[in-house]
Amino acid sequence: MLKERPYYSPGTASAAFYDLVAAADPVVADDVDLYAGLLQPGGSVLELGAGTGRISAALARRNFHVVGLELEAEMLARAQRPPGVSLSYVLGDMRAFDLGLTFDAVICPYNALAHLPPTEWPAVFRCVASHLTIGGIAAFHMPIEDQMAAPGPPVGSLVFQAKEPPLQIYMAGKQFEGGRMDLILDYATPTDVRRERLTYFSGNPDAAANSAGLTRNIEPTLLGKAGLLYAYSKR
Repeated sequence: MLKERPYYSPGTASAAFYDLVAAADPVVADDVDLYAGLLQPGGSVLELGAGTGRISAALARRNFHVVGLELEAEMLARAQRPPGVSLSYVLGDMRAFDLGLTFDAVICPYNALAHLPPTEWPAVFRCVASHLTIGGIAAFHMPIEDQMAAPGPPVGSLVFQAKEPPLQIYMAGKQFEGGRMDLILDYATPTDVRRERLTYFSGNPDAAANSAGLTRNIEPTLLGKAGLLYAYSKR
């Protein structure tokens, strides 16, 4: 029986193949352009859940000043570090960090906040508010509950395939109960199969944002094919 591991944890295929899978995911289509549009030219931005730097590096290449915060050391070890840009990474937890800096924007892309249960969101927003300039923008990409609750493909279905490097991902199960979705996937390479569990929590982050003194400034915006962008400002 395959040993099941949490997504993105040390030694997982989801960490090793993150860039390959994310590049093909319509959930995040055009998200870099959207986050760049929140900033004035040359502005500063903090990315929460920076992963391997897909967005942080892209924004830095556009001449923004970027810091990426990531919980998993293995992801940061793989992070993009293009030369000649203003980009740094910090190993840390979005629920409890203090960088001693403020930013024009704080972004939390690709459902990163949804990895945490809603009871932990207020702690995230308190940290966000303390790192925002007055008038700064905080943007969070969140999954859509109806899509989380929808039945997944049949168990054993091939849901992703790449030739180089060779990778196949198969559906091993999906559950949704009480606002929590668990997606179990098998990552298959020519030499190994790893079973991993991706967990998301649904919810509206408005209350957590408001408790930290942030105000929603636009209606949630559809991002890609599956997700809403919530944006808040600090007055």
